Amino acid sequence: MDKLTKGILSAKLLEACGCYTNSAIYTFTPTIGKDIRLYTHNLHNLPQILDSAIEIFTENKTKVAKSSAYYIQLKKEHENFLKLFGDVCRVTNHKEQIKISQNKTYAALSALSCLYFDTFTKPVQFFLPHSSVCSGRWEFWDNIDFFAFKEKLQDKEFNFNFREKIMKSKVWGAKFDLDTFPVIVQRRLIKEKLLGKKLDPASMIKAMIIKMGEMGRPFINYEAVDFSIREFFTYLGEKKYMRVDREMEFLRRLDKEIIIILKESL
Repeated sequence: MDKLTKGILSAKLLEACGCYTNSAIYTFTPTIGKDIRLYTHNLHNLPQILDSAIEIFTENKTKVAKSSAYYIQLKKEHENFLKLFGDVCRVTNHKEQIKISQNKTYAALSALSCLYFDTFTKPVQFFLPHSSVCSGRWEFWDNIDFFAFKEKLQDKEFNFNFREKIMKSKVWGAKFDLDTFPVIVQRRLIKEKLLGKKLDPASMIKAMIIKMGEMGRPFINYEAVDFSIREFFTYLGEKKYMRVDREMEFLRRLDKEIIIILKESL
């Protein structure tokens, strides 16, 4: 997927979680500098990237060192990312939300979505340095001509058609029936009146990290996934325990929808 496509997917995800799309610009931050790409496509280094981006994009002070490779590279690509962000707002009809948010959780969800959506097109060493195992859509790739798929991803019409279909998908509505969940989860959803509410952005972050762990081949140790969640949520300052039942179901549906559309376009 090209950058614009991932930016639009991020904007739709933010909207499904009740967040303004003015955090969608952070989707582009892990794509900085090909020479440091290995260090930007993992969860462990994402806080440094986010702090750099928040300071550059919003002019609000963070703890980032301006001498860091992330800050320097983001500063170089600032204008390009602003242009891409403008294109995302135009395509998704959210021009009024072009002022960039400094909300750390929303920014984290947006940046994390870049790595999550990358798993449809390439393996990602998401859990470095805690695990070198790659996360990816192995079953999907096993059932297609992978190299023909990679060629298609360079085609502008292919990307345009994919964007048109996924933006119109009903999956973004995130509507669930109680029967979808086990009885014990049903009771909690009723008690907390969650069925009609937007998805929770912090819970979505946790769900995406869990899914990244499930996509590991070979197996990624649970300890690496659990530690990564705790480490990242410490950075975010999120202290409460996050339930992810709705968010995991949403991601299962979204993954299926994306793969169906990609297969139809091949």
